[in-house]
Amino acid sequence: MLVTAKVSNCQVDNGQTVRGTVVDLDTQTPVTGVAIVLNENVRLKGTITNEKGVFTLENIPFGRYRIVFRNISYIPVTKDILVHSSKEVILNIELEQKIAVLDQAIIKPELHKDKTINKMVTASARSFTIDETSRYAGSLGDPSKMASNFAGVTSVDDNRNDIIIRGNSPTGLLWMIDGVVVQNPNHFGSRYSTGGSVTVLNNNLLTNSDFITSAFTAEYGNAISGVFDLKMRSGNSQNREYWIQAGWNGFELGAEGGINRSKNSSYMACYRYSILDIIQKTGIDIGYTPEYQDFTFKLDFPDSKIGHLSMWGIGGHSHIEIFDSQEENKSDWSFSNFGEDITFTSNLGIMAFSNKVPINSNTRIHTNISICGTSHNALLERFLNFGDDKYIYTDENDYEVKYAVSSTFFKRIDLKNFLQAGMILDFYDFSYTDSVYSYTDNEYFIIDNINGKMEMLQLYLQWKHKFSDILSITNGFHYQHLFFNNTYSFEPRVGVVYSYLPNQSLNFGFGMHSLMPPKMIFNIKSEEDPDLKLLSNRNLGFTRSFHTVIGYNYLIKRDLRLKIESYYQHLYDIPVKNDTASAYSLINEGASFSFDPEDSLVNKGTGANYGIELTLEKFFSNNFYFLVTVSIFNSKYVALDKIKRNTIFNGNYVFNLLSGKEYSLNKNFELITGIKATWAGGKRYVPYDIQKTIHYNKAYYDWEKAYENKQSDYIRIDLKCGIRLNKPAYFLEFVMDFQNLINHRNIFMERIDPIDGTISKEYQVGFFPMGTIKIQF
Repeated sequence: MLVTAKVSNCQVDNGQTVRGTVVDLDTQTPVTGVAIVLNENVRLKGTITNEKGVFTLENIPFGRYRIVFRNISYIPVTKDILVHSSKEVILNIELEQKIAVLDQAIIKPELHKDKTINKMVTASARSFTIDETSRYAGSLGDPSKMASNFAGVTSVDDNRNDIIIRGNSPTGLLWMIDGVVVQNPNHFGSRYSTGGSVTVLNNNLLTNSDFITSAFTAEYGNAISGVFDLKMRSGNSQNREYWIQAGWNGFELGAEGGINRSKNSSYMACYRYSILDIIQKTGIDIGYTPEYQDFTFKLDFPDSKIGHLSMWGIGGHSHIEIFDSQEENKSDWSFSNFGEDITFTSNLGIMAFSNKVPINSNTRIHTNISICGTSHNALLERFLNFGDDKYIYTDENDYEVKYAVSSTFFKRIDLKNFLQAGMILDFYDFSYTDSVYSYTDNEYFIIDNINGKMEMLQLYLQWKHKFSDILSITNGFHYQHLFFNNTYSFEPRVGVVYSYLPNQSLNFGFGMHSLMPPKMIFNIKSEEDPDLKLLSNRNLGFTRSFHTVIGYNYLIKRDLRLKIESYYQHLYDIPVKNDTASAYSLINEGASFSFDPEDSLVNKGTGANYGIELTLEKFFSNNFYFLVTVSIFNSKYVALDKIKRNTIFNGNYVFNLLSGKEYSLNKNFELITGIKATWAGGKRYVPYDIQKTIHYNKAYYDWEKAYENKQSDYIRIDLKCGIRLNKPAYFLEFVMDFQNLINHRNIFMERIDPIDGTISKEYQVGFFPMGTIKIQF
């Protein structure tokens, strides 16, 4: 159940304020004289920007509107907005200047949902609104869960938000917030993962962002799968607003407002605590209960004497206990012959300082200083019978801290040429310890005992040339250097967009990309002779990937888009086991919660991902939207055994259907409906070697049959319905979200009992209804 209450001193009886700023996309300088029209067909309201690019529309009646921004020198932009009584609508609009300006040209406004916010990006990308993270059934306000509906994307586990992009491991995903690379913005993250059970990101504080799935532009490095380029909004600099919210992501208290109105400085702060843990503490037993909390803030000073200053931070803590010792019956244990008590704790902290300095009207510099830290502790204890003393089976303790400095130089040379150059310098400090008990030897073995430091430098340069308003090319390079073992990578990138008709375009993307191996892997000792302390992975280099993308985009109507894209990714220099009989490749890591690094790896593995994707999307307008995506793909790899195999992520196909409709029954009352359906190929697996497992009392796998078979197809339907009431004094929304409506038992994984070899199946989330009540006033 989700309950939200907002209190705002900007509330009015008859309407609300819509205001904001309009700036040049390239130079970020204010654009004067931009005509702004709300609901153009009826010309309900209109205004123009002043000398600071600022505009204000007052007393706008509550409801949904389309707002158009026009200037004869710029490409028009259209936005859809929701106006209600509890919050001002604040917009920050970027306009792209046209190459040719025709006198008295008649230009129809265009929706730009088919465009990315980052105008250097040319292919395999789309922007998304924060509205979509809550509008799509099953998304739960989580950008990752929302993105799993896009073409080429699928999830690993219903209980987590790790995502597979075009057959790549989730570990190849790059997270960025306001230009700062963050390791994993999720609760219950783990070693070498980019996802978790619950997002730390708060969509009340984010704004529209980009999601990129291939052929990234030169500014994005150390990634081969995809990029989340997230943006955090600024607080309301003129009025104070408060909210209280409770739901899937936690019980939430938030506030925002102005620090100095005349200088447009503002603050935002929000705290959340696990709603399930609160329910548990009231005495209601709901089983294994995750405990998590997070705090997010941002301070923004756009008119300081030394440029646009901002500071933001995110802190998160998560903890869960899953104890067989608390079960009433032995039949409910994880294994029939012994019980397990599992305790897991993770922490996340991010602090960033940003400064944007305009050098002149065509040049600016953006600098970030940040620190990002994570820690994990996983303790597994075992016992034979109720009441027996427990003994530690495994104990894992990790921490990692990254200090980073980055700076980006932006220069518009003229209307046709734009230059961007940047530097990112990362300093890592980390520790990984892990031990496991051996039944056979009756002693503990230290798997990891790693402490280290390392530095990595990234440099990039890219140049965008517009031959005309219909043809542009972006080219550049990305360079990264790991000082630990002097591994480096030089990566050229090229992208072309050809808009040969006003509503149709072709795009092409090409690029070299690389990913640093997990830091813990460099210090693994060789199992062949551990007394020699041979660090057999010390000289490992980057995993490298060559991306090629060709796409076709057809804006059938202003709100309806057809997109077809084909791609080929050649992966090479993948770390694999230095054994001609081994099928192990690092390319398959990231499919499970844990990561156990291997020794004696060499950069001799290869792989390939290729496929075709289709997207048919009606953007939300006239109170209706739908999204249909079809992805057909193949994902293969070759280890030193020279056998071409499926990767663990090779599901071969994914089909998604989303749709939603809001019915305006009268001017104040709306009915909300939405549906999501997914059909995807099952996850592949390595079968167990039962005889070896029983003999060694430890799970052993039959690697000769690695990833030949896959689990049954994944099928899931989510449904949501509700009502919305908009009154001058308050705003109310009630929604029921029925997840996995048909209760289809999707298999997640199989586990083997190491004592008797019994194999049991674990399933994904079953039918799970969740109610949402939201009140704003």
